[in-house]
Formats: sequence, structure tokens, C-alpha cells
Amino acid sequence: MRNPVLLFFFLLFGLPAKSQVFERGFYVDNSGTKFDGEIKYDFRNSHKPVSKELQYFTFKSSATKAVRLNADEVQYFVISGEKYLPKGGSSTVFVHEVFSGPVKVYAQYKMSRTAGGFYNSNGIFINSSSGKVTADYTYGDNPDDAAEVNKANFVEVMTKATTDVPQIGQLLKDGIYTIKNVDEMIAMYWTIKRRKV
Repeated sequence: MRNPVLLFFFLLFGLPAKSQVFERGFYVDNSGTKFDGEIKYDFRNSHKPVSKELQYFTFKSSATKAVRLNADEVQYFVISGEKYLPKGGSSTVFVHEVFSGPVKVYAQYKMSRTAGGFYNSNGIFINSSSGKVTADYTYGDNPDDAAEVNKANFVEVMTKATTDVPQIGQLLKDGIYTIKNVDEMIAMYWTIKRRKV
């Protein structure tokens, strides 16, 4: 039997997100200067946690030709209202700030070889013919000092991260959302939150 929540979001947002296209956004460089324009960022070609597709985005504006910017060149960028920040280490990559409330939660995306998809925080179903998008979730004040979200701390972390949408906390308490369907939880959180605006 199909999951009714999954089916609802598929019907509502089921068109695949476009890849390799520019969308309105901006970035802030390491000096704190903001640049408005259009950004193209496609992590769906990545088949491992650290790969080139996670390390850069392409930016253009009316005053600038398309240029590639690496994760170590910017403080963050925003596309379609979603924020991505650099995470350091052996190779600097971008991570998605899924929740920015009392507890910040980050997703580092990668592709598996199995066909499928996921819902982003805009409720958009993202799929790929080459594989399924998965994510490693962490929480903390910033991506470099973040700790792993795992089965043991999932309910506690996500309840604190979504305090502004108490319905999510109740669904977590009832066991409706678990670490196995966190993408559905994220989509539901943002759907409810935007209804309040």
C-alpha cells in the first residue's frame, strides 16, 4: 500500500526539479559582499559524499558572465529560498541548511545507484534517472562543528529543530516520522510553515 503522505506530495509537487538550469539566487563572498543574480547548482551527479559536483556552483548576472565559484570562495549561497553553506575538511563541499531554528540541521547530499528521489524543503520531488538522492544529516551551530543525526537522537534533535511547527513534534512523538522518512518530514514542515505566512 502506498504511503498517503508520500502520494500527497507526489501529486502536489511531483514534477521533477529541473537540473542544469539557472534559478534566481544570490551568494555572499568571503568579504561579506552580496551578489544577486542566477545560480545553477546540481548535486545529483554526485555518487559519493565528497565529489566535484558538491564543491561548486555557477553564477551569472546581467553584469557578469557565467563563472564557477568553489565552496571555499563564499560564505554561503541561496537558491530558491534555500541556503547552502561550505563544509570544510579534506575537500570543502556545500551542505544544505535544512532547518535554521534553535537547532540547525544540515544535509550533505549524494547519489546512490538506485533509481528514486526525495523531497526538498520546498516540497519539490527531486529525482534522477541515474540514481537516488540520499543525505547524511548533521546538527550544530555550523557545518564544521556539527554532530551526526542518528537513530538514537533523531526525535530529540528534530523536535528541537522544528519547535516553530509543533505539529511536526507531535508526529515525531507518535513515530510517524523516523530517520527513514526524514525527507517527507522536511517537506511537511515547510508546507505547514508557509501556510502560516
